[in-house]
Amino acid sequence: MIAPVQMGISGIPPAISKLDGAPTPRSFMSRNRKRLARITAILLGVAAVGLLMQYAIIEPNSAIGTRLFRLRYAAATDKPHFLTRFSLELTRFEGGTIRDGIDTYLSNRFVVTPSEAERSGIADFYVRQQRRGRPGHHLHDMGEPFVERLFQRLPHYDADHQLAALAAMEGCRRAKSIMKLGFTPLANAVERHQLPLETVIGAYDRWWQTPLAWPRKVELNPIADLPYDWSEL
Repeated sequence: MIAPVQMGISGIPPAISKLDGAPTPRSFMSRNRKRLARITAILLGVAAVGLLMQYAIIEPNSAIGTRLFRLRYAAATDKPHFLTRFSLELTRFEGGTIRDGIDTYLSNRFVVTPSEAERSGIADFYVRQQRRGRPGHHLHDMGEPFVERLFQRLPHYDADHQLAALAAMEGCRRAKSIMKLGFTPLANAVERHQLPLETVIGAYDRWWQTPLAWPRKVELNPIADLPYDWSEL
């Protein structure tokens, strides 16, 4: 004879309740709290990353901004496009000035990168900076390949950026950047149509074609025969 199953208060046999593993209200709440804690931690992590990225954009010239710039640059799949946006960020938040750590990093990337697109992107970045009167201070570290790249990029620029590219070449040649392009006699003469831009380009092209090693070539002044120079007023 089979003994009758004793029913619990709820009408469910106690033994069967245990076998079913039905959660108790306390265990259900505990699991919910753990799930909520994980979701909260993930959201806080995403928010923290977002705040750091925003800080890197607003304060690119801070120490942490420089470190975050390197991370952003390394992660960028289209580095020329990234540098175009970064140049705008500098103009908006820092008056266009490049922190020395970023300047050094980019000039070094120009030398070591195997990517032709990246090298052109860096050259374009420095031309934009030169045009805005905020050039880098390590143009000379890129040396002869930098000037060669600027000559290759020259046909892709408008007249204003062609003039800026020539100023960047000069900064590289004399190892001292031209900080206030718009205040130089040569730039003023070109902008006032007192000196054709083509004349200046021709002078630098003749200098570039001179069959001398780079250390000797930088000793020659490309515009020595022109009536205007790059001296800053």
